[in-house]
Amino acid sequence: SSRFQNAFADWRGRKLAPLLQIFARMRIQPNMLTGMSMLSSLLLPLGFLFSPVLLITLYATHALLDGLDGALARYLGTASEKGSYLDIVADHVPLLVLTLSVQLFGMSDPFWVLLYALCYVLIVVHAIAINARGASLSLPILRSRHILFGLLALQMYSILPLSVLDLFFQVFGVYYAVMLVYCIASFHSHLA
Repeated sequence: SSRFQNAFADWRGRKLAPLLQIFARMRIQPNMLTGMSMLSSLLLPLGFLFSPVLLITLYATHALLDGLDGALARYLGTASEKGSYLDIVADHVPLLVLTLSVQLFGMSDPFWVLLYALCYVLIVVHAIAINARGASLSLPILRSRHILFGLLALQMYSILPLSVLDLFFQVFGVYYAVMLVYCIASFHSHLA
């Protein structure tokens, strides 16, 4: 998994080199991109209030900037653990904002939304702790934020009924609860 991630990061850096050169000339720093990514994530509820187009634009902005910050840090030779940590936080802000928005606007059953969000966050915390010990999880954890966003966008255009969101939160809530048990067991096995 790590070898694939490194190969993908190298490939992405080569493909983005012309854009990264422009950013470097403009003195744009990676943490600036991360901050703008987080800001676009925090503004996602405005899309629920005003327009699906605004929601899609804000999420696309987040995704684009999230894909550029690490590449720019590697290009500039400024990649650091602090920047990596900030990137991890920025990666998960939209998921929390989306789930809080679903709650705020009463779009799904609160129990399943809470189970989903809580287990997801605890999985991330355990994965970070396991990685900090120099180990990794042997099973991959499915990341569902892009699926959630897609379902929300389709629902806002009345293409999908709210029952699909309920099903999503039920399936992924149970999946993440099971994977959380696995993460906790893995963490404790690495402590021994």
